[in-house]
Amino acid sequence: MSDTYDLSIEDGTLRLRTGSYSTGHGSVLHSGIYNPELISSLAAGAFLILIFVIALAVGIKITVAYYIAGGAVFFALLFLFRMFVFYEEFLSAVIDRGADTVSVKINKALPDLRVFKLPELQAISLGTVHLEPENPDGVDFVKRISAQHGAPIPGFGVKKDLHTVALRFSGDRDVVVFSTEQEDDARELARKLEDFAGVLSA
Repeated sequence: MSDTYDLSIEDGTLRLRTGSYSTGHGSVLHSGIYNPELISSLAAGAFLILIFVIALAVGIKITVAYYIAGGAVFFALLFLFRMFVFYEEFLSAVIDRGADTVSVKINKALPDLRVFKLPELQAISLGTVHLEPENPDGVDFVKRISAQHGAPIPGFGVKKDLHTVALRFSGDRDVVVFSTEQEDDARELARKLEDFAGVLSA
């Protein structure tokens, strides 16, 4: 079992779930600093402040009871923002021998679901994507500013290679289901998919 994906096989069905499937550049909001929990708490706090400002503007006197209620509202908003707004996107792939299908779904605001017939699965494809900063000058500027504030951003603007695992369907259609900087993890997952689906690496 990897810490970057969950894989289970039961009753002739393989299920893969991972949050590591992107092959593009990450967000400027570095994941090590601005995680979903922090963003959700900032949004909940801002929303609560807005409520208090509106209350003061219409002449409502803020008492201790309001502060207590505000605390409860903050945690309720934090939960709602975390669960329904700033949730982590993930990919799930299911190879179902019984239904003779392969489905790949990306859980996001507008879910992306693709379903293929199992015989269309031709191979498991291993690949490498080279990522380099698209704007080196911008990266240098951000690094200088963050260093001046004593808050360097680890890994920001660093060149890296992503090793990918894709399902290759007939017609040379590749669907990436996993990406990682660790080549061994990619090879291990590809082997498990090959063993279950009875196909070879491409």
